[in-house]
Amino acid sequence: MPDRAGAAGKEVPTRQDEGIAKKSFTRGKEHHMGGKKKTVIRLFLLAAAVGLLIPAGCASSKMTAKESGEKIFQAEKSFSEAKDGNASMNAKEALAVAEGKLAQAKDAFSKKKYDEATRLAEQAVADAEYAKAKATTQKQLNEAEEIKKVNNALLQEIRQMTN
Repeated sequence: MPDRAGAAGKEVPTRQDEGIAKKSFTRGKEHHMGGKKKTVIRLFLLAAAVGLLIPAGCASSKMTAKESGEKIFQAEKSFSEAKDGNASMNAKEALAVAEGKLAQAKDAFSKKKYDEATRLAEQAVADAEYAKAKATTQKQLNEAEEIKKVNNALLQEIRQMTN
């Protein structure tokens, strides 16, 4: 092990200790590298990182008029498809919800609240698709009920013929 004694007889770190040493001894006084200065540097770096991340996160969520308008167009298309697909007869309530959200989206768009308009337009699309699916399901249930009635009538007719 190398000799650590310096000129004044104080402990001096060797090259071997440099990577591990956290303290250095100079003229009898212990000098800490990790004191207030290190804390200030850490706080500064943290503040800088947060300062850079917040605007980036906010900027990514801002919708433009074009993007918002496209979402509203999609909502109008979905609403029209649902309305044409028997939703006005078999899923009136669900279709009304979609229509209400679409109207709110258009209103938010006219007020230049593009994020809100986009969110409402996306909800209107989901509600219109739900109305369309509900209408299709109801139509199929009605058809199945009709088939069941026809089958029952045929079954009764067969029973009457065999008696």
